[in-house]
Amino acid sequence: MNAITKLKEMLKVARSGEDKILTDSLRTIVGDLDASGNETPPTDDQVFTYLRKNLKSVKSNIEQASQRRREDKLPKLHKELEAALAIADEFIKILSNDEITRIVMEKAAEDPSLKIGGLMRYFKENYAYRYDPRVVTEEFKNQQS
Repeated sequence: MNAITKLKEMLKVARSGEDKILTDSLRTIVGDLDASGNETPPTDDQVFTYLRKNLKSVKSNIEQASQRRREDKLPKLHKELEAALAIADEFIKILSNDEITRIVMEKAAEDPSLKIGGLMRYFKENYAYRYDPRVVTEEFKNQQS
């Protein structure tokens, strides 16, 4: 089963449940991916890329609401983040910051001359769509200092 078909199945199941935010999130995702203008369904890579961008967007919305002291918006945004994570976890296991730190430390210990380009290539080849490049870069800089 390809990723878009799985998302549509998840939406059918969510509609029968009581989680309105999950249902709305899935409806938006499926609608956006179906409305991409292509006659062919989106590839799994396109779905994964969209899900990753969606996660970043929800996290950014939470950061902005916090910075603007919009505490009234935070509970709904946190529920949206939970829904986005639940959807993404059905397809890909997102690496936590601690897991990224551990991997960076291991790679740096294996190769003291490791450069950021080599590290990013390693993550792309081994953990595609499962990591935040900014976190990898930060951790690499921390290891270098």
